[in-house]
Amino acid sequence: MIFTLVLVSACAVRAASTATPVPAGPALSLDAYLEQVRAENLAFHESDETQRALPLQADEPAVILSPRLDAQGGFTDSRKEPATSLSPPRTIGSRWNVGVSKLFDTGTNVAFNYGLDYTRLFPPAVPAGLPPAIAAGFFASQPYFDAAPSLTVSQSLLRDWRGGNTRAGILKVRAQAAAAVAAERMRQHQLILQAEQAYWNVSLAQELLDAAKSSRDRTERFVGWTRRKAALNLAESSDLAQAEAGGELRALAVRAAEQDLTAARRTLNALRNQNGDVVPEKIIRLAAQIAEGGPEIRPDGARLDIAIAEHALAAAEHATRMSSFRSMPELSAFGTLAFNGHDTSGGDAVTKSFGAQHTAWTVGAAFTMPLDLRFLAHVHAGYEAAERAAQLDVERARTAAARDWEALRQRLADVDSRLKLARRIEQAQRNKLEIETRRNRQGRSTLFQLLAFEEDVSQAQLTRLRFEYERLLLAAQARFYNGR
Repeated sequence: MIFTLVLVSACAVRAASTATPVPAGPALSLDAYLEQVRAENLAFHESDETQRALPLQADEPAVILSPRLDAQGGFTDSRKEPATSLSPPRTIGSRWNVGVSKLFDTGTNVAFNYGLDYTRLFPPAVPAGLPPAIAAGFFASQPYFDAAPSLTVSQSLLRDWRGGNTRAGILKVRAQAAAAVAAERMRQHQLILQAEQAYWNVSLAQELLDAAKSSRDRTERFVGWTRRKAALNLAESSDLAQAEAGGELRALAVRAAEQDLTAARRTLNALRNQNGDVVPEKIIRLAAQIAEGGPEIRPDGARLDIAIAEHALAAAEHATRMSSFRSMPELSAFGTLAFNGHDTSGGDAVTKSFGAQHTAWTVGAAFTMPLDLRFLAHVHAGYEAAERAAQLDVERARTAAARDWEALRQRLADVDSRLKLARRIEQAQRNKLEIETRRNRQGRSTLFQLLAFEEDVSQAQLTRLRFEYERLLLAAQARFYNGR
């Protein structure tokens, strides 16, 4: 909330509200309050969890590079109608296979599999005239097992050569996650900036209330003097009426300042996840913080909006590369080496499968190519345009950061010079009021002149507070600028 300075005037009438009085408690420094916000603010914690989740989720595409275990099994009992008189009327079989595969970031895929098959054939009835010995030769007389370990290696030679397409997909998602993390950090910094502003809002509101009370007390003294003078016929009744009206205006200003202080305290507490408008701690005064010199502001870091734009550009570049890989033809080479064991006993079949007596090997290549090249070029142009837009966004963010820093530096120099002048003016107005007060007591000045001088002091004090408040907010914006 941007705090509205309360001018001591009767321009508008506010509903009366009394700030909750609080006992004097321990001092609450700005750093201590910001630590409370970091520790208790739910939005800040939610952003923390999001930042922890995003990098972990970004690793999901890399799962494709993790080893995989595949297993399958099945049982078959087939009683299909025989196609010929020599076809078995019934076949029982089962197949079990287990394998481990791994895709490397070079585009190489390695798979090791082991299969075990069981087969039992029921021979048909021996045709008339066919010797049984000849018929038995067509079919196995008992069930048998086939065991076969195999190793298969395949390598992409174009699209995923050295992991081009796979790596681009992984890096794209990670860059998107990095941009999202930077956005969450920026969100947290905005929350801390809001909290620091709320802290100084309370300090300013308290000082405005003190100033309003001081002005009210001075005016009440003026009213008291005027009443005593009027009782002695040394003052006109119109002077008394004027003094009392001034007192009412000052009282109204005090009630308005109390209302603003209550609202500022409520915002301060809300940001540290507390209810109510009671702030038991002492808030540092604006002038006390300024007297410490305040933090020196200089550009010693990168703004987070630049980091967001840079990560988005990296994601766009990887997306463009992925589009290029998808537009390419694909050529892959593969080779398989298998060992085989065949026996009526499953154990013997497994033992034989690890021998090199019955090997089988296959080598080959596969080629695929998209044919609608015009459409692919149309899509790729969109990715290139998105990459150019991301590059322009980075340049815009850098230019805006440089421009904002220069504006911030100039504003700081201007506020510092105006603050020095405001302090001198305030002191001059106080000196003038003291002189005029003595002259009024001596009957050498009018009440109107005295009230006007008192109003000048109030306005000078409000101006000085406004510049002190602005100076502290500029320092907070500088920290935000530097990504802290």
